[in-house]
Amino acid sequence: MPRRALITIELASADLTQIPWSERQADHDRKLQQYFQTFRARNFSDTTIKWLEQFLTGFFKCFSVKDASHPAGARQLFYWELMSPDFGDACIAQFGAGLLAAGLKLKTRHTYLKEIQYFCDFVLLHPELLGASGTHTVTAKYGPIKQPVSKYHCPPHSPDEDDAERYTLSREQRDSLYEFIRCEYPPRSRKPHLAARDFTMIELAWGGGFRISELTHLHARGADRDVDYVNGRLRTRWGKGAKCRGKRTRWSILTPRARSVLQQYEKHIRPAFPQADLSPELFLSAAGGPLSYQECRLRLAKVVNAARRAGVSLPSKLRWHDLRRTFATLFLEEHPDQFWLLMKLMGHSARGTMASYVLIDDATFQYTMRRVLGREPFDPDSTER
Repeated sequence: MPRRALITIELASADLTQIPWSERQADHDRKLQQYFQTFRARNFSDTTIKWLEQFLTGFFKCFSVKDASHPAGARQLFYWELMSPDFGDACIAQFGAGLLAAGLKLKTRHTYLKEIQYFCDFVLLHPELLGASGTHTVTAKYGPIKQPVSKYHCPPHSPDEDDAERYTLSREQRDSLYEFIRCEYPPRSRKPHLAARDFTMIELAWGGGFRISELTHLHARGADRDVDYVNGRLRTRWGKGAKCRGKRTRWSILTPRARSVLQQYEKHIRPAFPQADLSPELFLSAAGGPLSYQECRLRLAKVVNAARRAGVSLPSKLRWHDLRRTFATLFLEEHPDQFWLLMKLMGHSARGTMASYVLIDDATFQYTMRRVLGREPFDPDSTER
């Protein structure tokens, strides 16, 4: 949770028992650890788990609860107090107001409140107190609990209300950038093998709709190899699954151009990296280990800045996820009747999710409509768009 979003709320303690604060703190911490452990069991990434731990522990610590038994006279909020029928709703309402006052975007506020809601759902399903003696449920020891986050605090996600910045490349922009990073960028780089690796990853991102986290977890060796040249497809076992389902495996297309680029990378570029014969990852860092998101983000920014200096026209911002949007937009532009196939290739299970990935301007919309109605054949070189 960003530091600017932290708020402090003074609450009269709802805990009228004589249980020492240290015991209550231990009960609280054990439940959080039990919840975090479920994410490890479901194969969530270390980055996701670390963020979740920081967010939830920080959330409870941003409340100040008066407690005479505490050495400082005040302590953090405990989860059964958050779920108390007496003032749990007030806690959530004031926390939400604090997020709004901090100027956070709708999507960010929605994410924070949904994470709190998921944790409370987990507590309701698993009310037992681990390591407790005598009392075995949170209700019996600390009183009744309920879900404090409702649809009024955390409304369903609406793409129309999401003001996040999103960009996509036109077919002409994509091809111009492709030629730049294929022909001009490697000779300018002090480490051509890194430039060639970046080129290959970019081609897979906008050619198959892969997330950067999926690309960095692709395997090139052994039984877990994810590249299938024979059938022209690429597998990811790190697809973003629905909440509580962990990572999902899916196959996406490997276009002829992407296949050619990837084959050249595996044959001539990857062997130049340290530990290439020992590391399973398809794409390696300069040191020969797994690639981090931060390194990938910096490398893409470097490519984009170099392309702009060379005169390539690009959107004001371009991130890895925008390359995934480029794939979705151009695929549907060329195959407007294959929406369900696109959902499968992208790994989406909800139709509404596609709204944030397909960014089509009015001219392209009219052009595609005429194609659907059979009034105009598809011309990939058309200048009308």
